[in-house]
Amino acid sequence: MATLSTEYTWEEIAKHDNASSLWIVFDGKVYDVTKFVEEHPGGEDKLLNNAATDATSKFEEIGHSPEARELRQKFQIGVVAKEKRACGGMPSMGCWLGAAAVVALGVGIIIAYKLYKK
Repeated sequence: MATLSTEYTWEEIAKHDNASSLWIVFDGKVYDVTKFVEEHPGGEDKLLNNAATDATSKFEEIGHSPEARELRQKFQIGVVAKEKRACGGMPSMGCWLGAAAVVALGVGIIIAYKLYKK
């Protein structure tokens, strides 16, 4: 059973992109709005066009009422999982830069050692 802290990957969220299973993300939280599609005051197409996406900016641009924000909470099923990255959490470019730094440090130590031994 899903709880408000259940984590969903973007891969899982992407599977819920139609009227029979419609999930939307706002502020890192995942909402199952399937049962709300037909009731949405802006029309079904607004939700369907944003299915399985982060619709935070669109939600904010429209200027939803406090009531709409409160209603939205009823549909929250979890949160977006933090992406696990290679290289201890560094972005991919960081992996290369980190590896290059280690190699450069190693080469520097070898050169310093050889110079010291002379």
